[in-house]
Amino acid sequence: MGLHFTATQNQALSLALDGTSSANAWLSYPADPLVFLYDSKYVSTYPLMSLDISAMPRTGLYELALTPDNNATGVYTFTLTSPLTGSVQANGASPAFSTRPGQDAWITFTAVQSQTPSLLINALGSPIVNATVYSPAGLDIYSQVSSVSTSGNTDDRDLSPLPMSGNYLIRMNPLSNSQGGTYTVTLSLPATATMSVNGSAVPVSITRPGQNSQVTFTGTQNQTLTLTVDRGNSSGSELTILKPGGNYALAGTASRWYAMSSATSNTTKLAASALNDGNTSMDVNLASANETTANVYEGAGVVWTSNTTIGTFKFINGSYDGNGIFAANLQLQQTTDGSTWTAVTTWTLSPTYSYTNTAAGVTYTFTGTPISARGFRVAGQVNISGNTSKRARITEVQAFAN
Repeated sequence: MGLHFTATQNQALSLALDGTSSANAWLSYPADPLVFLYDSKYVSTYPLMSLDISAMPRTGLYELALTPDNNATGVYTFTLTSPLTGSVQANGASPAFSTRPGQDAWITFTAVQSQTPSLLINALGSPIVNATVYSPAGLDIYSQVSSVSTSGNTDDRDLSPLPMSGNYLIRMNPLSNSQGGTYTVTLSLPATATMSVNGSAVPVSITRPGQNSQVTFTGTQNQTLTLTVDRGNSSGSELTILKPGGNYALAGTASRWYAMSSATSNTTKLAASALNDGNTSMDVNLASANETTANVYEGAGVVWTSNTTIGTFKFINGSYDGNGIFAANLQLQQTTDGSTWTAVTTWTLSPTYSYTNTAAGVTYTFTGTPISARGFRVAGQVNISGNTSKRARITEVQAFAN
């Protein structure tokens, strides 16, 4: 049994197959047998299976072949759909999105770096979906199966501090046995308030489903405090107390420097948002290609819009393949104006940088008396005699108050 459909290159499609007996399915591009799509996708009687293709490889005619198991007979239904698209606003309305069997929903929202929104999905039909949130750089920052399988169920998820400003994508992908349904999506920023030690109780109103609250107070080191929370008519909640600080690098603008003639140069600077996006598993090459000039410097760091007081600066060295490490003269630097760099000579580094392949994947920490500055970076030499590394790699930079 074979069916044909026409698609365009890079088009995203979902194909749902529903049948009364088990079968195997093949999806191919007859004009080029070397184009691989799906080979022997099993379709059970559960009753629904779905195929998701994020980008069709060619423009043209495609063929779907279906072979029932053991010469069985049956009735099969095919549903071909492009993703449903829409948008949601933080603290705005909760739009509804109705999908066909197997159809994905791609919902965008705009956010600012370091915001901590909460995401609530309400199912009005019977879908079970995997909700994934992608950053503006296309990185997966959150993925969770949302068990909203019966009418009226909700799934509430909290997003960590967002790594950058821009447009985010929520991709809701129904699991293979999910029929179509209707979702409402609610995106909320925390309700905020400030309280003081020995001061009056502070009321905080949660006005949106799934919304969090953030209440700040000022304390001193070694102080002993008692915190009382009256949950009102709430059925319950989780309480977390966070120490001051956090990773301040998330709130800055990250850059990489390469081909610098001196350690404190500010030339050949490029934006590098992957250096402070919270993803510690992706290499960032500080130079786009191997350095050809001997003894040059490269760097990686972050600059803020105003002075920030930092007592700890970390960087995670990337992978090594002959390249990937600093070869000599690694140092921490600060800037008070965003462009003029000076070495921080009073802080200590742990562990000691080896300038060999053993530096790959290691987290290095500079610590010292806190300094107020517009930015911090690490810099070091590459392409020197006696060391094969002609460019360095770093996966992440991090900055903390202490």
